[in-house]
Amino acid sequence: MKNAGTIIITVIGIAAGAGIPMGAEAATNGMAARARAMSQGTWPDGSRMDGWFSDRQPVDEARLGRPRRAEEFGAKPDEAGMQTEKLQSAIDRIAAEGGGVLVLGAGTWNSSSLFFKPLVHLKLEKGATLKGPADGGDTPRSMTRMTGMTIEYNVALVNADGCDGFTLYGEGTIDGNGRRTWEAFWPQRRKNSKFHDTTLPRPRNVYISNSKDVRVSGIAIKDSHFWTTHFYKCERLRIDNVRITAPGPKTPPASPSADAIDLDAVRDVHVWNSFFNVNDDAFALKGGKYYKCEEQPENGGNFNILVEDCVFGPVCHNAFTCGSEAFLCRNIIL
Repeated sequence: MKNAGTIIITVIGIAAGAGIPMGAEAATNGMAARARAMSQGTWPDGSRMDGWFSDRQPVDEARLGRPRRAEEFGAKPDEAGMQTEKLQSAIDRIAAEGGGVLVLGAGTWNSSSLFFKPLVHLKLEKGATLKGPADGGDTPRSMTRMTGMTIEYNVALVNADGCDGFTLYGEGTIDGNGRRTWEAFWPQRRKNSKFHDTTLPRPRNVYISNSKDVRVSGIAIKDSHFWTTHFYKCERLRIDNVRITAPGPKTPPASPSADAIDLDAVRDVHVWNSFFNVNDDAFALKGGKYYKCEEQPENGGNFNILVEDCVFGPVCHNAFTCGSEAFLCRNIIL
C-alpha cells in the first residue's frame, strides 16, 4: 500500500473538558509552539501553510446573495406537520432565481432531508431550530458516503453536494431528534454480535460533499441519529464558533457513534473557537475501507487540517482520531 499509514500530526495543548483549564505551563508552551508554527508558516512536513489559514473573518453575508425568509414560500415554524416540501421548494426557487440565503426565523421547523443547490445558503436565526424526524426511516435513501464506503443509505437532514461556497450559519440550532433511534439501537447491539452501525436507518445531521470553500459558523448542532457532521471530498472548509453535542452514557440513552465532525478525504480544513461534547470522537478522519482501499477513486487521504482554540467536553471518547476508515493523514495541527 503506497504511503499507507503515513501520519504527520502535531499536538499543541488541548483544553479537555468544559470549564477545565490546562495547566498554566502547558497552556503557555502550547501557545508558544503554535506561535512558532504559524510564524514559520509551515506544516509538520515542512511544506508552506497557505495564508488562507490565518483568515478568521466572520461570514460576509453581503456576498451570499439576497436573504429570503422561509415564510415567503409558505413554510411555517411550530407546525405539527413536516415542512419539508415547502422548504425544499424554497431552496429550488432560490436556486432558479440565481441564488441567495434561505432564512429560518425563531421557532421549530420540522423537516425531513433537505437538498441544497449551488449558490443557496442556510441561515438559522437566534431561536430557530431545524428539527429532523424522530424516526430515521422517515428520511429518503440514496447512494451516499458512509463508514468509508459508497452505499445506499439514509441521507442527512442537511445535504449539499457540489455546492462550492455553501455557507451554513447563524445563532440557531440543527436538532437531529435522534433519541428514538438510540433507544432502538442498544438492545439490538446487545443481543446480536453481528449488528452493524448501518443496520438501522440513522441519518446524519449535516452531510456536505464534493464542495469547495464551505463555511459552517455560529450554530449549535445536536442529537444526531448517527455522525453529527460529515464532510466528504471538500476543500477549504472553515468551521468556527459551533457547538456540537449529543448525550453520553450518564444521560441514557447514549447516542451511538455520534462523532462531532467526520472528515473524509478532505484538504485544507480550519476549525476554531468551538465546543464538542459527543458520545464518540470529536474529530474522526475517514478515507476508505477494506483491502486496497487507497486504489479506489472514491477514497482519499486527509491533508492540511488545523484545529485550534476548541474545548472538548467530558463525554468525548477522543479529541481527534485517525479513524477506523483512515489510511493516509498528513499535516494535522491540533
